[in-house]
Amino acid sequence: MELLYLHFSFFFTASVSSAELKIDSVYPTIGELDKEMQVTMRGTGFDNVERIVMSLDVANEKDIIGSADIFGTDIELVDNIAYVPNCTGINVLDVSDPVQPVLLGKLDYSNGCSAEKGVKLSGNTAYIGDWDGRYCLRIVDISNKKNPVLISTLELSDEIEEIDVFGNTVYVANKGMGLLIVDVTNRSNPSIIGRLDSLSRTSAVRVNESAAYVADKYDVYIVNIDNPAKPQIISSLNLNWAYVNDIEIDQNRAYLATSDGLKIVDIRNKLSPVLIGTLDFDYTTKIALSGNRAYVAALESGIYVIDISDPSIPAIVGSIDTPSHILGFAVSNRYAYTVGSGFQIVDVFNPSPSPIFSSIATSAPESLFINPAI
Repeated sequence: MELLYLHFSFFFTASVSSAELKIDSVYPTIGELDKEMQVTMRGTGFDNVERIVMSLDVANEKDIIGSADIFGTDIELVDNIAYVPNCTGINVLDVSDPVQPVLLGKLDYSNGCSAEKGVKLSGNTAYIGDWDGRYCLRIVDISNKKNPVLISTLELSDEIEEIDVFGNTVYVANKGMGLLIVDVTNRSNPSIIGRLDSLSRTSAVRVNESAAYVADKYDVYIVNIDNPAKPQIISSLNLNWAYVNDIEIDQNRAYLATSDGLKIVDIRNKLSPVLIGTLDFDYTTKIALSGNRAYVAALESGIYVIDISDPSIPAIVGSIDTPSHILGFAVSNRYAYTVGSGFQIVDVFNPSPSPIFSSIATSAPESLFINPAI
């Protein structure tokens, strides 16, 4: 499948001053060559007289270079090995050759009706969220990639949304039960040692040496975990109805995938986090960071590539379509590894822009059809 980035520039022929016209968003920004596609433009100040010229850029053709017929609900990537939980257990794939990922081994521990969400590695151990008639945390020994072994199972009261690990402690975004903290010093006998149950719908958690960053509906909480048995909320930041689905931490900033797009928060002062950057463009579910780029999975439109070199003005530099809804993804070097109804490896390297090759005009104020082959 040959894909085409659509880089848009606009020229208005309008019945009013162009200063009164405002384009808020244009999507999708990816299309398949020689296929008709619908592009939706949203904004204010338009009527039936405006004509908009949209220029297309073929600079960034992207290919899915490798795939495997494996359903997955999340992914963890370590040293060219992908760990993918799905409806029956966990799959281990060698992706050192991105064109031909190889299934090394798998472990089936569910009865076929599970829906795992959340996987995190620490050393030779994988911690996986599971449900097969009961909500639980699976602990799996992955020292032998061809033969992973279930060590233990810890039953929980609600669904696991996300997992992070710090030392011998596992932090679980436990949906309606808030933040759950599990001691895994003895992997065969994990025990719940702390919880923060004042939260109502916990969707994500990330931990570093100084704090846990917890998403709960429209808020991000910074939590003191010096004593994991007694977590204490330090501060919070409300995002004005932008539901937080995922968090990544990089030095002094938190990057949030939300229902409105990307939010960037300065967390240098944990007592007073500050929203410093926002990019509203789509409902986003997952985020990964690599260098000065954020890779954000959108609910319906693949992966957006965002320049975050200046966190106050994040900018979309491209997008990559994927054939399936993304439930989890990871980025390493020039490749994105996505899971959903299948497993795909996508080249997300961004070449230099090339010249605009064509343009079309429309009088429709809301949407238009583009045939990239014209």
